[in-house]
Amino acid sequence: LVSAVSHTIAVLDRNSSTGLLTGRSILRDGLGGVDGLSSPADFALSPDDRFLTVAAPGDDSVTVLARDDGDGELAFVEARNVNESTPVLQRPSGMAVSPNGQNVYVVSSFEDTLTVFLRDTARGGLEILETQVNGDGPIDGLGAANSVAVSHDGRNVYVAGGRDDAIAVFTRDASSGVVDFLEVERDNVGGVVGLDLPNAIAISPDDTNVYVASTLDDAVVAFDRDPGTGALAFMQALQEGRGAIGLLGAQDVVVSPEGNHVYVASGVSDAVALFARSPFDGTLTQLATYRDGQGGVSGMDRPNALAISPDGDNVYVVSGAEDAVVTFSRNAFTGGLTFQGVDRGMITDGLDLEAISDVAVSPDGAWVYVVAIFDDTLGVFSRGAATGTLQFAQRERDGENGIDGLNGATGVVPSLDGRYVYGLGFSDDALAVFRVNP
Repeated sequence: LVSAVSHTIAVLDRNSSTGLLTGRSILRDGLGGVDGLSSPADFALSPDDRFLTVAAPGDDSVTVLARDDGDGELAFVEARNVNESTPVLQRPSGMAVSPNGQNVYVVSSFEDTLTVFLRDTARGGLEILETQVNGDGPIDGLGAANSVAVSHDGRNVYVAGGRDDAIAVFTRDASSGVVDFLEVERDNVGGVVGLDLPNAIAISPDDTNVYVASTLDDAVVAFDRDPGTGALAFMQALQEGRGAIGLLGAQDVVVSPEGNHVYVASGVSDAVALFARSPFDGTLTQLATYRDGQGGVSGMDRPNALAISPDGDNVYVVSGAEDAVVTFSRNAFTGGLTFQGVDRGMITDGLDLEAISDVAVSPDGAWVYVVAIFDDTLGVFSRGAATGTLQFAQRERDGENGIDGLNGATGVVPSLDGRYVYGLGFSDDALAVFRVNP
């Protein structure tokens, strides 16, 4: 887990049978040779689980930590920052690792840039290969870049530019990882609509479509992706009152594991919108809207994140306004959701969850993790194998039992092998790591 205020990374062990977490160690900025951990904002785990790369706005840096495969311990490798003639890293706002683990891509909303790093696969160190700067030659669409994604085939990099209301598309060299600007898809240009403040990007499992949730346009936008070049072609924009309902303040978008359905969480609509995805061209057709206070649904006042279980049987939605985790069962054939229940932070025995900010499901589907920004807490729930219902298992809170790095907890994600859980502590400027006890 990371802490923005303490400038630390906490490493914890996780028991694979119970899901319980225990403290192991702490890495702190400025101690023991560790540098570049001031106010971390984003992080990425390499595909081989050997290295963590941390974007730290407080240090204007990208920091590399080597991870021991045996016990999960982290060791400082290096930090790249503005003092090393890399001003493009001021206020790094998002990052992604290539599918082969060779490259790290970092965007800066302050400098309007996309920086490409080469990873030393032996020790995890980073070497700057190039920086793409908004307005430099043909490069466009990187204004206030806030997120970056790499296609599953590794051929393209896509960046959302919040101020530019655009998606910038780059081709990626498979050998080196360097990128070349290909095109930009901009709101209200060339027939594209619905991209006012793009906030989240989802790529379909088959790499044929890119979907964008746009907060100010109350929309989900669908693009067709050329399999050869990665170029995008606008297909449709479903906006509130224009082909869809339940999209006011669209916050998050996910594609189901089998690729048949798309779900959008919308903060102003207090809803989750369900769309069928065409198997022929990827266009979307709305099937249903699940709204707080209707049809027995509760706990979804201003939902801000959602996750689908790996088996596709459940959708979990979190609401910071209601301090709640909402469980839906999912029909894999129709995509339809059935409300099963809500776990509220102040009601669940032994667990405070005030202002829940993120949710994730373990790769084996056995556990659900949530973080609460006001309570500086990581909550662990066991997930029923048959129904997907949640049972409280454990709480880890910043400042208790040696836990550090969870002040202002804003993000949580498990490693692909399920052996580690990573959390982002906004107020602690930190990345915290918990290990699962095997």
